[in-house]
Amino acid sequence: MTEAWEREVTVDMLPDAHRQIAKKIGMKAFMALCEGYGGATLYIPKIDSLQRITRDIMIREDYQKGMTFRQMREKYNISESHIRRIVEEEEVPGQISLLE
Repeated sequence: MTEAWEREVTVDMLPDAHRQIAKKIGMKAFMALCEGYGGATLYIPKIDSLQRITRDIMIREDYQKGMTFRQMREKYNISESHIRRIVEEEEVPGQISLLE
Protein backbone atom coordinates (compact mmCIF):
# COMPACT_ATOMS: atom_id res chain seq x y z
CA MET A 1 0.00 0.00 0.00
CA THR A 2 1.34 3.40 -0.96
CA GLU A 3 1.99 5.79 1.90
CA ALA A 4 0.40 9.25 1.59
CA TRP A 5 3.77 10.99 1.44
CA GLU A 6 4.87 8.76 -1.46
CA ARG A 7 1.94 9.99 -3.56
CA GLU A 8 2.93 13.59 -2.85
CA VAL A 9 6.59 13.31 -3.91
CA THR A 10 7.05 14.60 -7.44
CA VAL A 11 10.00 14.57 -9.81
CA ASP A 12 10.33 18.34 -9.49
CA MET A 13 10.97 18.03 -5.74
CA LEU A 14 14.09 15.90 -6.25
CA PRO A 15 17.68 17.19 -6.41
CA ASP A 16 18.91 17.52 -10.00
CA ALA A 17 20.91 14.26 -10.18
CA HIS A 18 17.97 12.28 -8.77
CA ARG A 19 15.50 14.17 -10.93
CA GLN A 20 17.39 13.11 -14.06
CA ILE A 21 17.18 9.46 -13.06
CA ALA A 22 13.50 9.68 -12.10
CA LYS A 23 12.67 11.34 -15.42
CA LYS A 24 14.53 8.59 -17.29
CA ILE A 25 13.01 5.58 -15.50
CA GLY A 26 9.81 7.04 -14.05
CA MET A 27 8.96 8.05 -10.51
CA LYS A 28 7.52 4.65 -9.54
CA ALA A 29 10.71 2.84 -10.62
CA PHE A 30 12.83 5.52 -8.91
CA MET A 31 10.95 4.98 -5.64
CA ALA A 32 11.48 1.21 -5.96
CA LEU A 33 15.19 1.83 -6.56
CA CYS A 34 15.34 3.98 -3.43
CA GLU A 35 13.47 1.35 -1.43
CA GLY A 36 15.71 -1.49 -2.57
CA TYR A 37 19.09 0.26 -2.67
CA GLY A 38 18.69 3.49 -0.68
CA GLY A 39 21.92 4.44 1.09
CA ALA A 40 24.03 2.01 -0.97
CA THR A 41 26.76 2.96 -3.37
CA LEU A 42 25.49 1.89 -6.76
CA TYR A 43 27.51 1.61 -9.95
CA ILE A 44 25.54 1.74 -13.17
CA PRO A 45 27.53 0.34 -16.11
CA LYS A 46 27.73 2.00 -19.48
CA ILE A 47 25.66 0.38 -22.19
CA ASP A 48 28.75 -0.68 -24.15
CA SER A 49 29.87 -2.93 -21.29
CA LEU A 50 26.54 -4.76 -21.54
CA GLN A 51 27.00 -5.01 -25.29
CA ARG A 52 30.47 -6.49 -24.71
CA ILE A 53 28.93 -9.28 -22.62
CA THR A 54 26.66 -10.19 -25.52
CA ARG A 55 29.51 -9.93 -28.05
CA ASP A 56 31.76 -12.19 -25.98
CA ILE A 57 29.03 -14.83 -25.69
CA MET A 58 28.50 -14.69 -29.45
CA ILE A 59 32.26 -15.02 -30.05
CA ARG A 60 32.42 -18.14 -27.86
CA GLU A 61 29.42 -19.60 -29.69
CA ASP A 62 30.98 -18.83 -33.11
CA TYR A 63 34.20 -20.49 -31.96
CA GLN A 64 32.31 -23.61 -30.85
CA LYS A 65 30.60 -23.69 -34.27
CA GLY A 66 34.03 -23.76 -35.95
CA MET A 67 34.45 -20.16 -37.07
CA THR A 68 38.12 -19.18 -37.45
CA PHE A 69 39.79 -16.37 -35.53
CA ARG A 70 40.28 -14.52 -38.80
CA GLN A 71 36.58 -14.78 -39.66
CA MET A 72 35.65 -13.55 -36.19
CA ARG A 73 38.18 -10.71 -36.44
CA GLU A 74 36.40 -9.50 -39.56
CA LYS A 75 32.93 -10.06 -38.11
CA TYR A 76 33.53 -8.31 -34.77
CA ASN A 77 36.24 -5.83 -35.84
CA ILE A 78 38.59 -6.69 -32.96
CA SER A 79 42.04 -8.26 -32.99
CA GLU A 80 42.59 -12.00 -33.19
CA SER A 81 44.58 -11.88 -29.94
CA HIS A 82 41.62 -10.26 -28.19
CA ILE A 83 39.28 -12.91 -29.60
CA ARG A 84 41.65 -15.62 -28.33
CA ARG A 85 41.54 -14.10 -24.82
CA ILE A 86 37.73 -14.05 -24.93
CA VAL A 87 37.56 -17.67 -26.09
CA GLU A 88 40.08 -18.83 -23.49
CA GLU A 89 38.61 -17.04 -20.48
CA GLU A 90 36.07 -18.94 -18.47
CA GLU A 91 32.54 -17.66 -18.19
CA VAL A 92 31.76 -16.26 -14.75
CA PRO A 93 29.66 -18.74 -12.73
CA GLY A 94 26.16 -17.37 -12.28
CA GLN A 95 26.64 -14.84 -15.06
CA ILE A 96 23.40 -14.10 -16.81
CA SER A 97 23.34 -14.85 -20.51
CA LEU A 98 21.69 -12.03 -22.40
CA LEU A 99 20.90 -14.41 -25.26
CA GLU A 100 18.75 -16.88 -23.30
